[in-house]
Amino acid sequence: MEAKMAPNTSEALLTDVNGKCLLEGLITNVMVIDADGALQTAGEGVLCGHMRALVLHVCAQNGVSIRLEAPRLEDMDRWQGAFLCSTTRPVQPITALRCTLLPSAPSRTFDDLTPVLRLRQMLADAVPGLIRP
Repeated sequence: MEAKMAPNTSEALLTDVNGKCLLEGLITNVMVIDADGALQTAGEGVLCGHMRALVLHVCAQNGVSIRLEAPRLEDMDRWQGAFLCSTTRPVQPITALRCTLLPSAPSRTFDDLTPVLRLRQMLADAVPGLIRP
């Protein structure tokens, strides 16, 4: 799979068997901020990493709505932002999503990273020293 990744790609993302919903990365969890400002991530069929749990916990404590439902690729144009998270990448904004294996899948560039950076700061405030400048 990594051999088919485009140059300058930092992670391969996995979808459901129908190629309609975003599940997770090879070594990361994937989360989106949906049109309503809710944090959305798959609720099942993914590995529930420690960083994912921490992000969900901090969001819940700060009143951010959470939807444990795999983000649908057809809704991508309405997402406010998307990011990867893992122990080595607490909140890494996604700047572009492109599907190289499913040419019919939508693609998207995220020019405004503000929603994700706001969430990243929320996490940094909750756990000092977690996110390096």
